[in-house]
Amino acid sequence: MNGGTLDGQVAVVTGATGGMGQVIAVELARRGAQVVTAARNPYRADELRGRITRATGADRLTVIAGDLSRRADVLSAAQTITDDHPAVHLLTNNAGAHFPDRRLSVDGVEMHIALDYLAAYGLTALLAPVLRRGAPGSSTSTPTPSTTPARSSCPTTPAPRRWTSLASPTSVSSTHPRDSSRSRRTPGQS
Repeated sequence: MNGGTLDGQVAVVTGATGGMGQVIAVELARRGAQVVTAARNPYRADELRGRITRATGADRLTVIAGDLSRRADVLSAAQTITDDHPAVHLLTNNAGAHFPDRRLSVDGVEMHIALDYLAAYGLTALLAPVLRRGAPGSSTSTPTPSTTPARSSCPTTPAPRRWTSLASPTSVSSTHPRDSSRSRRTPGQS
């Protein structure tokens, strides 16, 4: 990260209660951002709040209770963020986990898929309107060990159809100039 100021900006960081996400959240707050995170463990969220307060001298953390492996919690977190923040300037999808055995989420989705992929996609899609209002912001995703097939011995299960409706395709449009202002081209066309 470079040393620029983020005063007045909103940064959503998933997986902020531990590891790399915690370091990212503290550094963003140190630079002036209001950090928003979803946390399933209130004790770890309180620890993060303490670290941010010690590092910045201010409470720059908003915690939304939730487990991002659950579709309902992804929807709820996105709605809360959208309701509370008219613009989001940075989204870091850092939530992820590695499970040594095959587990299903409460929605019946294999946990690696639910947390490492669907949560990030869903949150990004659902926050697209406030991310556009925060432009020029950015959205990043950080890999987890389970995204490397050599490290995961768990078979995956396709997502149930209900996960595909996290956001309708018509409600999310790209902000990339090539996608929004030009006609589609096939490979080899200029």
